[in-house]
Amino acid sequence: MVAALSVISPLAQGGWGSFPSPAKGAGHLLDIGCNEGRGLVLYAQNGFQAEGLELNENAAAVARAKGFRVMPAALERLAPAEPFDVVVLSNVIEHLPDPVAALQTVHRLLRPGGQVWISCPNGNSLWRRVFGRRWINYHVPFHLWHFSPDTLREILTRADFRDSGNSNPYPAIWLTDSLCGIFGNRQGRPNKVDALRSGNSGPDAGQPFVCWPF
Repeated sequence: MVAALSVISPLAQGGWGSFPSPAKGAGHLLDIGCNEGRGLVLYAQNGFQAEGLELNENAAAVARAKGFRVMPAALERLAPAEPFDVVVLSNVIEHLPDPVAALQTVHRLLRPGGQVWISCPNGNSLWRRVFGRRWINYHVPFHLWHFSPDTLREILTRADFRDSGNSNPYPAIWLTDSLCGIFGNRQGRPNKVDALRSGNSGPDAGQPFVCWPF
């Protein structure tokens, strides 16, 4: 049985979408959904032989330009010559139609004693209750699942992982985005944050809207 290290709400270091390794290490690491390779840089700095899986070819090209091997294959079709020591799912599992099947595939990719590192928003967090419908991590329609520590542990068990620990930090950028959604809202009209994200450059978009973390 292999181990799972879960971080419900990812740590902020390393930039948006990266999952910092808990310690210096070594071995073969696969970052699933590596995007432009921000996490890969961090893992390599920590001593891992890091490579990625990314279906967005534009993002994958950026990661490759940083010197990393990035494969365009779908997860279920991946057949590496050697198993991985670590597989990372950073802000990925909540997007997957069948997270249990994905974890079973990850299990197949790991060597005996390997680890999967998972980060995702905590659907049972204090901030979800505080912000209600304005909680930024609902991220409809892109987030298909909202996990709590208990439900994440349940699907890990179903995929034959054992939980080796979890923590619950909360990035300042998520807190700030939720606050912007509340205080920037105007009844019946998109707020400035929503307009800028949608690419709206019309009169409703306004000037760049900045909220500072606190």
